[in-house]
Amino acid sequence: MQNKAYFFVNGNLFKKEDNLKDSNIDDEYILNLDSKYNYEVYNFGVSRNFNDCKIGALKDVVTDVSGNRMIIPNTYVAIFEIALNESEYQNIDEESMLAEFDILDKIKNLESKIAYNCMFDKNKNLIENFIDIK
Repeated sequence: MQNKAYFFVNGNLFKKEDNLKDSNIDDEYILNLDSKYNYEVYNFGVSRNFNDCKIGALKDVVTDVSGNRMIIPNTYVAIFEIALNESEYQNIDEESMLAEFDILDKIKNLESKIAYNCMFDKNKNLIENFIDIK
């Protein structure tokens, strides 16, 4: 039986024309979701519950390490709905939003639909549904 879980990824946005070759960003941590941006992966996780996933994903880009509100400009959140087998589904740790399988590998090998996405632009404005999946 297939169960659906929600996988989030968040991080920094770079325009496609930005040269990332001179940065210290490992290609393994860049997602290519559309033709507008390169998506640096800062954090990722998984949950059985969409709302918990969304709250966890947004928390990283709207709070500092002390938990104070501090929106980080040019960041994004993307949540994907991905089907898992029963064993994978049961291995999700809701508390830590981690699992015993490779979460980032599931996100990078997308055969799923995007359930939610948003970004904070350079002026810290929230823009939802900005990803145009290719």
